[in-house]
Amino acid sequence: MVVEKGKVRLSDRIIFGLLAATIVAPESIGQIVPPTYHLTFAGEQLLINEWWGRTTDFLLLTSRVTLPSVKLDFTDWMTVAT
Repeated sequence: MVVEKGKVRLSDRIIFGLLAATIVAPESIGQIVPPTYHLTFAGEQLLINEWWGRTTDFLLLTSRVTLPSVKLDFTDWMTVAT
């Protein structure tokens, strides 16, 4: 991740994180993709068709891995209109 005043460049892994969040969301239950489509997490291959709507299971899986946590605080870059 690169942060400069006025712009943020995120890792391409953000795309896969957003996909995972969409796949495991309860609203996605019943969706279908080709049978070989998968995501990989912590060395495990997750077949997407088996993970639709499984939020609780995904949270359990991710809780076993130490993930980086980043807090973005841009308050010193903001101008307040008066």
